[in-house]
Amino acid sequence: MQQQTTVCPNINIDSDIDDVTFSSSQPSASIFKIEIARLARSQLSSLIATGVDFAIVALLLSLRVHYLIAAVLGVLIGAGIDFSIKKWWAFAARGGMLHRQMLRYAMVSATSAGLNALIAYILVDGLQMQEFTGVAIAAAIVGIAWNYPMQRFHVFAGAFKTVAAK
Repeated sequence: MQQQTTVCPNINIDSDIDDVTFSSSQPSASIFKIEIARLARSQLSSLIATGVDFAIVALLLSLRVHYLIAAVLGVLIGAGIDFSIKKWWAFAARGGMLHRQMLRYAMVSATSAGLNALIAYILVDGLQMQEFTGVAIAAAIVGIAWNYPMQRFHVFAGAFKTVAAK
């Protein structure tokens, strides 16, 4: 009978980047490469979702939809796309209860919005940084320091594929 283990930070590659198991035998360089690949996929997911968000806002504005309605619809559709890409591809979180993951994602996203606003305010109003630059730096900081770890270890925690330990 094969023992089952769950994917977590100390990772041992089974056959590909999505088939990983708990192990301390994997060299640190391999663990680092796997985590960098997850981070890159997560950031690409965010980029795709943001592009869709902006495209929807632009489309709705061109149809004379009120800008606040357009913004809310863009964010909601973008968030749905981001959640889906991250669940199925970036983190390959095949298991877990979908409604719990969605609730956690919403809470992490709401906190992310607040952190983005706070850091942007500090950079722009406090440090007198140019507005776009301050907002972009805030987004990068929050994306790496808050969004990725919270999505990786909270939203999709325990939902990774299980694979047989060898």
